[in-house]
Amino acid sequence: MSEGGWSLVPLAGIQDSVLTAPMEAATEVAQQAVQRAWLNLPTYTLLGVVLAVLAISTLVARYLDHQSIPSVQPAMLKRFMLRLRAWWMMCVALVLGLMLHRVGTVILFLLLSFWALREFITMTPTRRGDHRALFLSLVIFTPLQYLLIALGSTGLEYPVGRPIDFYGLYSIMIPVYASVIIPAWIAFSNDHKRFLDRAAQIQAGLMVCVYSLSYAPALLYLDLKTSAGVDWKGSNAGFLFYFVLISQLADVLQWTWGRFAGKNVIAPSVSGSRTWEGLIGGALSTGIFGALLSWATPFQMWEAAILSMIVAIMGFAGGMTMSAIKRDRGVNDYGTLVMGHAGVLDRIDTLCFAAPVFYHLTRFFFSQ
Repeated sequence: MSEGGWSLVPLAGIQDSVLTAPMEAATEVAQQAVQRAWLNLPTYTLLGVVLAVLAISTLVARYLDHQSIPSVQPAMLKRFMLRLRAWWMMCVALVLGLMLHRVGTVILFLLLSFWALREFITMTPTRRGDHRALFLSLVIFTPLQYLLIALGSTGLEYPVGRPIDFYGLYSIMIPVYASVIIPAWIAFSNDHKRFLDRAAQIQAGLMVCVYSLSYAPALLYLDLKTSAGVDWKGSNAGFLFYFVLISQLADVLQWTWGRFAGKNVIAPSVSGSRTWEGLIGGALSTGIFGALLSWATPFQMWEAAILSMIVAIMGFAGGMTMSAIKRDRGVNDYGTLVMGHAGVLDRIDTLCFAAPVFYHLTRFFFSQ
């Protein structure tokens, strides 16, 4: 029915849509907030499992330390207890960073990179002409790399309507721009002695300690999905915790296999404790644990197993590489900050080599 050319039915429909649209939008925002919770139940569960294992291991180690058991070697027990202290420190630091959300986690890894690069540079010989290049590396390129990663969730646009692809910036900033600026800056210092060695050492430190490690917090900014193409509703913070856990677990399992079943040393002049049995047994064992913990990831069990084994292999390669550098420099450890495992770089060498590979495989196969 119409009167004066006005229809009542369309007006009613418009009124309903005006009333329901804000409610639907609010409901959708609330659902997205729940789905994208920073810390969810699987994350808390994973954290609880890790803390429980650390607590039990600490109690057992303290009990054995107060007992006279012939089968327990005091030196090995002491080394294990010192490692436990280092793992407690890492766990507490990572949890504190995650509690401060993305920015806090990025700052945590920034500090780790800064300290690791400092240890790396301290170990390598430098000249006065390198001071400006070192300043650029520590004070400019290191914070800038992490700043570009942190800007990934800001939604900045330039020009208007065109989102900035910060991945395209931080993925080439150090390999391209730093790689040409650092040697040029050293050349401007008017010191040509051992020029190639000095430039390569600084660039290697940036690549390992800053660029590679920065891909760990970059996992927080991925829009993850399952292999079936379904949006993953889990926590990126828990996903990062999973990656760090797997990389450290791989280190422990490889050492255990090498200690009790290792016979064939891979490179005796580089590392006398790293064996083929440790590499293979540790990688397979890590794959099993990674599959069992796949509920904290967007992966299926077999996918988690494969990626965990890749993390183990890359972590092992990182340990071998950093051991070779230490042997070349004639030092046993990179520093003394972390009690029980010498320097920071000694503790995170597996992360440095595994992070970029794990990130790019995840981004390629499990990201929007």
